[in-house]
Amino acid sequence: MNCCGWSQYSPETANVVVQTLPTRVSTPTRIGSGLGPVTIQWPSECVGNGCHYKLTITEEGATQPIVETVQGNQYIHEARKPCTRYTYTVTAANECGLGPHSGPLHLTDGSRPSAPLCLQTRGPSCSIQITWEEVRGEVLCPISGYEV
Repeated sequence: MNCCGWSQYSPETANVVVQTLPTRVSTPTRIGSGLGPVTIQWPSECVGNGCHYKLTITEEGATQPIVETVQGNQYIHEARKPCTRYTYTVTAANECGLGPHSGPLHLTDGSRPSAPLCLQTRGPSCSIQITWEEVRGEVLCPISGYEV
């Protein structure tokens, strides 16, 4: 176009693929069970050039989250502490930037303690004393109290 008007359309054509930000990744899931290393997996939903994932691991009580760049759709988290709550979220990323965070996955390794044994009561009818044996054995999470 100039002051005299428009030119004719060019006979040349080009295919253009417009890449956008990735969509939200589904909430990750845990593969397997038990203590120790845990495998976190999410659906492969990232498409486009430079597609990868950012996994954010937030440890209860930590001041900074851990952010890992992952090429596939799963991650093995090995350095986990017993009785500590971890929150995992995943974000897909490509050349256009980061998509929205997935929903959170919350995990805590450990087990509930067994019930106290040898429960005994004594005393007059107006007041009683209750005693029991401490829970023993391999308990990953320390006993924090008893409910009577």
